Formats: sequence, structure tokens, C-alpha cells
Amino acid sequence: MNFLNVGPWELAVILIIAILLVGPKRTIEIAQAIRRFSGQLRSMSSEFTSLIQAGIQTSEREASQALDDMTSDKPAPTAGSQDEPQDAERETSESLADIIKEGLTPIAGIRAELQATERETRQALEDITTNIVRDERGAKEGQNEESG
Repeated sequence: MNFLNVGPWELAVILIIAILLVGPKRTIEIAQAIRRFSGQLRSMSSEFTSLIQAGIQTSEREASQALDDMTSDKPAPTAGSQDEPQDAERETSESLADIIKEGLTPIAGIRAELQATERETRQALEDITTNIVRDERGAKEGQNEESG
């Protein structure tokens, strides 16, 4: 189990520190918020992955259909042209190149988006931790001023 490059031992240490800093009640609230966020992140990721897979399957079907049409024994509507095989070969090469470009571009976009999401998640967790520590310090200082 490795989520965002955090293993089980590291997670245990983080939880212990969180309990010590914010107390068990707030730790549970924070854990629930993180769980909801990770669930939303997973669902968005699965939706995006399914869209990409559907696009790739559509491209594969179109390429397969084009190849089947070219290899069938049906005469072409413009039969008689001497340059027809070369034109068909060129068009097929261009189509395959377009399919490859379309297939690889979304994958690179997905990687970049996932990396950006990971950075944003880490920043959000750091902000949450900073705010919790600041709130706890403020509460302790307020208690010290009241008792002092």
C-alpha cells in the first residue's frame, strides 16, 4: 500500500503526530475530510481513465474499419487510377499517425494533471496542518492568558 509515496509506517507516524498535536476528536474529523477528498480524487481519476479508454477503443475501431475497407475485394469507386494504391497507403499512414498523436497526447495530459493534483493535495495537507497547529497554539495561548 503506497498512496502518494507514503507507506504504512510513515502513515502511522503521521497519525501519531496528528493525534498528539490536535487531539483525537479533531484527528478523526481531519481523517474523514481527507478520506472524502481521496474518494473524490479516485472517482474523478476513474472517470477520466474510462473516457480515455473509450476514445482509444473508438480510434482502434475506426482504424480497423478503414483497414478492412481497404483490404476488401470491393472495387473502389474511382477504379482505374494508377496512383490509387499509393494514395491509399499515404492516407492510411497519415490516419495512423493522427491516431497515435491523439492517443499519446491525452496520456501526457493525464500525467501532468495527476502530478498537479498531487502537488495541490500535498499543499492542501500542509495548509491544513499549519492551520491546525496555529489554532492549537492560539487556544493554548488564550488559556495561558486566562489563567495567568
